[in-house]
Amino acid sequence: MGSYSSMKNKFNTKIHAADFYLEEFSVLNQKILWSSILEDRSHPKRTGIWPGINSLQELEDYMNACNGKDSEEYGYLIFKSKNEHIGTIHIFDFDWNSMSCEVGFGLNYVHTGQGWATKALVLIESELSRIGFKKIILHCQVWNSKSCAVADRSGYEKIETFHKNLQNCTGCDECTIKYIKDLD
Repeated sequence: MGSYSSMKNKFNTKIHAADFYLEEFSVLNQKILWSSILEDRSHPKRTGIWPGINSLQELEDYMNACNGKDSEEYGYLIFKSKNEHIGTIHIFDFDWNSMSCEVGFGLNYVHTGQGWATKALVLIESELSRIGFKKIILHCQVWNSKSCAVADRSGYEKIETFHKNLQNCTGCDECTIKYIKDLD
């Protein structure tokens, strides 16, 4: 079908909904994201978020690489209102033959459990469908009941649960659940 380089220009830089919007990663919003990461890391349950990003420069490098010409990842910030950043949503692991990809999302802790991840996922599904994608894959940690609930509410089919590199685990806290949804 194509490559990321040829498909990148098909992604909208902003995607609007009635009460929020998504805006692509850019140098213009990196300070907003960095401030949000630092605030979220101050919460005891969120100290390990964004591993490997320990400075504004590292975040800038990541954001530039993420939506760069040769990158296989595309990222958006989720805004509840103008400049009220509440999370991120990423599209990656593109399979151009089957027109499938993986989506990952994360909300700042204070905004979890309010339906924002579900709304952002619906908006990304619409964008991916518009571009021609046929299937989306999600991976959620078993212990993250809120992320699993987003997948369930959004009509994703639970395919398997696995423990690191082992298949068919029964579902311990270190396990990941793979979900798939056809966009047809």
